[in-house]
Amino acid sequence: MKVLYVVGSNLRVNSSANMSHNALLKGLVDNNCEVEVIMSNNKRDRIDEAMPVFEKVTYYSFNDLSLFYNIVNNLKFRMLRRSNHNNQKIIDLKRNDVQNTYNRKKMLLSIIKSIYNELEYALLGPHTKKTKWIKNAKCFNCNTIYDIVISNSYPAASHRLVYELLLNKKVLTKRWIQVWEDPWYYDLFNTVKKKSVYREEKHLLNVAEEIYYVSPLTLRYQKEYFPEAAEKMKLMHLPQLDIGRDEEANVQGTDYIFGYFGDYHSYVRNLQPFYEACKFTQTKTYIVGNSDNYFESTDTIKVKKRVGLSELKNFQEKTDVLVHLCNLRGGQIPGKIYHYSATNKPILFILDGTEEEKRIIYNYFNKYNRYIFCNNDFNSIVSKINEIKKIQREELKKESVNEFLPKVIVSKIMKGLSEF
Repeated sequence: MKVLYVVGSNLRVNSSANMSHNALLKGLVDNNCEVEVIMSNNKRDRIDEAMPVFEKVTYYSFNDLSLFYNIVNNLKFRMLRRSNHNNQKIIDLKRNDVQNTYNRKKMLLSIIKSIYNELEYALLGPHTKKTKWIKNAKCFNCNTIYDIVISNSYPAASHRLVYELLLNKKVLTKRWIQVWEDPWYYDLFNTVKKKSVYREEKHLLNVAEEIYYVSPLTLRYQKEYFPEAAEKMKLMHLPQLDIGRDEEANVQGTDYIFGYFGDYHSYVRNLQPFYEACKFTQTKTYIVGNSDNYFESTDTIKVKKRVGLSELKNFQEKTDVLVHLCNLRGGQIPGKIYHYSATNKPILFILDGTEEEKRIIYNYFNKYNRYIFCNNDFNSIVSKINEIKKIQREELKKESVNEFLPKVIVSKIMKGLSEF
């Protein structure tokens, strides 16, 4: 089976979304598909050598950085380098003066960039960050008739690109599948609700043939928001990328190390109760990820910003209990839970959202007998941590969830199943 997979990100960059993208790609390979990929690429991408590259896949990458952003990024780099140079060479100049000069220039660039973004948005619409990529990738032209074309968001520009390619007959296919890992207009990260985004999302859903979401709540809400496309919407699991198993005990007894690995911006997830619970119980803990409100490291809690995949694996190998935290609202499921499920480590599953959302998410995952659930409040988490610490290590080990394997999920997508 010949498949074209389109995604508007660089698959070599380490991110939670790209782990899922590569897992879906692995599922296609494992199902013996002949796969070609269209993805983005630019010289500013931070390539992570630990991200997978599949030998049997043909990759086509197109630049997504506009001339303006090239100029701005180069100026920022030169400013930073000059600032560092001044800090080292000019002894009689106070560091604060150097930093203040740098900050003023940085602010000016930020204002210019903001004005440019508004103008670009007004002229080009909601795909502004990927306009260059769409323009460049539209030159892709192939005589192959693909059995399936899969466009995968985030970002949603991948769906727009496929629509353009199909419309202009530069790509021919028997089936077009849209995979929405996150919605667009109603995405929790979308703090500025622009009507043009809603109209574009509605258009893309209406022209789709098949639409997959990866959360039962997102599927439910999207059917309510976009009833015209509701009959085409289906549910799928997010394929897991194996992050390594815990075949040997890290320490003796039940002195377990807990680990939360993922971003925790305060407007998306509330990690505060978990952090306070770990401090109170003197639990050895790793917290690794980006945030707008970083916690302080303690004698028992190590806090770090996001790290590369190799370093992340090292942290996870030392961890005995993996921690998954639900979003504050909206029903979107952080992809980490699927990757964690590929291990045999116990998973503390912290529920959040409305009571109805918590009930649906609990029922969706509880059937796998894989997770240790609690609510996102201090007392509930403390109680569950203390409960886990009383369980012997061998009793805590769990089996991986086969239903989340890339090969299994992609096989079901290829069969057009409406719900997993």
